[in-house]
Amino acid sequence: MPSTSTKVADKTVKVVTKENGEKRSALGWTRFMERMYENHTDKLASLNRKLEDLDAERVRTLDELERRSQFVQFLEKAVINETKCRFVPVGSTVTGLTTSSSDFDYVLFIRDKDRRDEFFSLTNNADHKKSFMKKLRLLIARHAQEMENPITETFSLTQVRVPLLMMKFRDGTSLDVTLPDPTYHAVRNTNLVRCYVQADPRFPRLFGWLKNMANAMGIRNSKQGLLSSYHLLTLLIHFLQSEQCLSPWTVLPVLSKTHPFLVSPDIPIDKVIDSLLNPTPPFIKGWSSNNTMDCAELWLRFVDFYDKFDVAKHAIYLSNGIAPRRNQFTDDVKLQIYDPYSNATICRSVNAQRAFKLGIAFLKKNMEDGFFIDTFPEPPEVEDLKRQILGYN
Repeated sequence: MPSTSTKVADKTVKVVTKENGEKRSALGWTRFMERMYENHTDKLASLNRKLEDLDAERVRTLDELERRSQFVQFLEKAVINETKCRFVPVGSTVTGLTTSSSDFDYVLFIRDKDRRDEFFSLTNNADHKKSFMKKLRLLIARHAQEMENPITETFSLTQVRVPLLMMKFRDGTSLDVTLPDPTYHAVRNTNLVRCYVQADPRFPRLFGWLKNMANAMGIRNSKQGLLSSYHLLTLLIHFLQSEQCLSPWTVLPVLSKTHPFLVSPDIPIDKVIDSLLNPTPPFIKGWSSNNTMDCAELWLRFVDFYDKFDVAKHAIYLSNGIAPRRNQFTDDVKLQIYDPYSNATICRSVNAQRAFKLGIAFLKKNMEDGFFIDTFPEPPEVEDLKRQILGYN
């Protein structure tokens, strides 16, 4: 493809002219970007179409999950006294980043602050936590049986920072209930992601593809110490909102700066929950991105950026949209990702950063050879990476 260069705002803009005359401009193209557009233009166009299809499927699943959620709502009314507490939905069913296999995730919320504080003091005791989760499981099981949709599988984690009760019912519904931590971190970060989803339609499309690739490569499994969906979301949000990644025009705003009244850690938790329970997501007033890159180009830039990103020397701060230098003087290098609601990195596992770096390097190498570009949903090339990460033959 012939190309020319020009200057815009002191930055070199490479303009690539395709055979059909369409022009594509990009700021600061790397050799990886050039090779991809020179050799795999048709596959990148196919990727854009598949991302549109994937997003349309996501929207369709929202309607199906709404139907299935009625059982959970009936169960909640039977199990708890809504004047005193309630199950607050968190995760993908609230943010809208759903798939057909999405679970229903809930956090127990006690309305009265004094009772809430008393509850936290009791659940600091391991025996109290275990006893409470057992009683909750038996109560849910009894009412589910009465509703002719009994529990078929159940599993609880009580010896962890945030206790979790996982249940699967006969109709296929999966329900996870967690006890809260005093900061209600899961509630606040769900609200944060929900707001970002409203800011630009490319964000949910790119996340759908990133999650699909992570699932296919076997690197998204937080229960095994690998990446969680929230890790992937924060990595993508940083890329799309930071001028260190996309300059001069980002795809997403830094919401902590532009819309603190929606996402600030100082917002009372009751107001955050009221917002999440409102079926209409908040409108990101005043934001419209000047970035015109399509999803395929953004995906290439994402892979290229994180392939070069030194996780041992930089930390990501979502509240500022920056990744300043912050060295880790240890062999146990972790992804340093700080959201607005915690002073600690949200990624505590060494294996998570290793899986991410291996996955990104593997993707980039194979994409240059024409693989992992528009293969969906199960890339046939993935078995080599699984052997590297999980250590099987």
